[in-house]
Amino acid sequence: MAEKTMMEVLCAECPGAADALGAFFAALVAQPALDEKTKQLVYVAAAAAAGHVRGVPAHV
Repeated sequence: MAEKTMMEVLCAECPGAADALGAFFAALVAQPALDEKTKQLVYVAAAAAAGHVRGVPAHV
């Protein structure tokens, strides 16, 4: 059985936080003032701060 992703665990353990995180990333992607590279850097920083060790290398 594959290891669960951070989002799968978050959805199961704290659905409200998962919804808020999803809204944060949706708002980030929708920002026209940020170029694509900056958006990815914000995503990587948030993943690193959350301890998402598998997600960081996937976006670097």
